[in-house]
Amino acid sequence: MSTGLYIHIPFCVSKCAYCDFYSLACGKNGQNELKSAYTASLCRQSKLWGKIYGRPSIQSIYIGGGTPTILPTKQLTDIIANIKSSFDISPNAEFTVEANPATFDSDKLKALKNAGVNRLSIGMQSANDNELKLLSRIHSENDTERSFAVARECGFDNISLDIMYGIPDQTTDSFKRTLYKAVSLSPEHISVYGLQLEPGTRLFNNQSLYAFPEEDCEAEMNGLAQIILESSGYRRYEISNYSLPGRECAHNLLYWNGMEYLGLGTGACSYRDRRRFRVITDIKSYCASQDFTDVTKTDEILTEEDAAKEYIMLRLRLCRGLELKKLYSITPNAEKYLSRARGFIKAGFIEENGGYIRFTPKGFNVSNTLLSEILF
Repeated sequence: MSTGLYIHIPFCVSKCAYCDFYSLACGKNGQNELKSAYTASLCRQSKLWGKIYGRPSIQSIYIGGGTPTILPTKQLTDIIANIKSSFDISPNAEFTVEANPATFDSDKLKALKNAGVNRLSIGMQSANDNELKLLSRIHSENDTERSFAVARECGFDNISLDIMYGIPDQTTDSFKRTLYKAVSLSPEHISVYGLQLEPGTRLFNNQSLYAFPEEDCEAEMNGLAQIILESSGYRRYEISNYSLPGRECAHNLLYWNGMEYLGLGTGACSYRDRRRFRVITDIKSYCASQDFTDVTKTDEILTEEDAAKEYIMLRLRLCRGLELKKLYSITPNAEKYLSRARGFIKAGFIEENGGYIRFTPKGFNVSNTLLSEILF
């Protein structure tokens, strides 16, 4: 079975105002001893889990964070070399590293490319400096252009840009500017995320101080993204993701197809044999652990029906939708879920075609509500 590998790097220059991922703000050159200790622990966990899980065949690798490119180049390449020695990496595996535009240069990218990284995910977020400042991003619009050009010069031919809508004070015109700027750079993949106010973040705690776009305005922005990106040759293949033909993110597709994955590093999650488990978000305990059993916690063990429900939910995130033949093969309750789904067909939220059911663009806008009705 195809397996994905996720590696979490919990260091950032500074904490973004919207981010609830586990990360430590340490400036560009701070916490060097902790970074070294963390790198050593990642390598140790990689070797151990490679043995425990029998060197599984890895089809996709994703180094995320945090900001992976804040690590010194030698530490990043050591982690990659250790992964390669610990797991059976498929020759055509997609290998992504997340990058903030203000945290890498050509030397770092060349080293990553030589180490086997073949895809970059660059956190653009916006093409408007006032919006970037509000989000506490450390880069500017010019940084995005410069870093993208550097990545191309270093030979990266598979680059994704992340952009965001729903930012305070954002307008449809400013979001259009972000969309057109992203398209002008000609990345292979563009992710379009609505800003989520997560408890504990600065934006959440101070939301009363900001003017957020109204719900109708956010829906308009989402619609604009589809119109502008599809007219520019990008195909929407998932609720929030667009790509040029054949450039869909293999790692994300692995998640959405309900495949197994292993997560290395503090805060990283894994899914194997219907068991979901994670490493606790405590970097000091992680670095001190010898076998990682003391810092790995089981969140849940899914029943067959739980797994079936999750598969339905994940597949319906994809524009291709859920194959009916597959649905009948994974659950005896297929007709129950289908009868609920068909109730939304007349309203234009779902369509059934070619042996699949899928959300329409109208349905994607209220997908969470529809999924709740279908599954529960």
